[in-house]
Amino acid sequence: MNGSIKRGLLNIYGLIPLKRELFSIIRFLYIPSERVFRHLYFKGTFKVKIDSQHSFLMKHYGSGFAMESDHFWKGVDACEPYSINIWKQYVQQSDLIFDIGANTGSYSLIAAALNPSAEIHAFEPVKRIYNKLDFNCKINNFSIIRYNVALSNVVGDIFIYDEKGNNEYTAHIVQEENNSTYRVPSLRLDQYAEALLNAKHVLFKLDVERHESFVLEGMGRLLKSVRPIILLEVLDEKSAQLICPFFEGLDYVFFNIDELNGYTSIPTIQKSHGNNIFCCPKEKYKIKLFSSNISN
Repeated sequence: MNGSIKRGLLNIYGLIPLKRELFSIIRFLYIPSERVFRHLYFKGTFKVKIDSQHSFLMKHYGSGFAMESDHFWKGVDACEPYSINIWKQYVQQSDLIFDIGANTGSYSLIAAALNPSAEIHAFEPVKRIYNKLDFNCKINNFSIIRYNVALSNVVGDIFIYDEKGNNEYTAHIVQEENNSTYRVPSLRLDQYAEALLNAKHVLFKLDVERHESFVLEGMGRLLKSVRPIILLEVLDEKSAQLICPFFEGLDYVFFNIDELNGYTSIPTIQKSHGNNIFCCPKEKYKIKLFSSNISN
């Protein structure tokens, strides 16, 4: 389609009033395919239902914001149903929660809605994404502690590779500067030693686009002493090989998460069938939580 014609159609679409209300009616009657609903976007806030008693608000920013479209049309576990199922179960028994690579806040918002007494820390280094995280926390009046910083193995600055034009939410930490990078402040997890050591039940979500091993290194000896439960992104075998040594001798159990088919017990960290691995100290693992039933 000619670019000017496409822009003209998009402008006309943007002028259509009450799209959120119209789409809410359509959603009640019928959920269109992803190929269709990705084009049925709007701007404004909407409610994301977790279960019959819990929900949170999120803002949709229009075209290009696939995560918000997924949540609007398919619910809280639209993108990662089995990972979200684990998260929903374990946030309710955690008193300290770290959402590392929080993006616009889905996991933090679920945690705050289900367990308002928990202390929740959300880390997002990309400013434009952090602003959306911050807004989502404010419209819910959630007391999530937000940081516009990266977590790594250094205190100072690190480089973020960010090509906004390709994907609104995709950015990752790199070791060297280039034309698509800029500096962001960086902290280590062992700077939170007091909070981590004082908590009884610590839960992490660690999703930092192949930088996970550096974040674990930044824990120092705290991984051994705190023994957190971790929902861990592992995108490739190289990442897995870098992560494995941190868990050696710590007596953890691991589950590979396939977001279409469920959980598979594995002997050690490896590339995930989906994106995530569930890492849990043996003494904290609750087999009853691993149901194949995914329900809101």
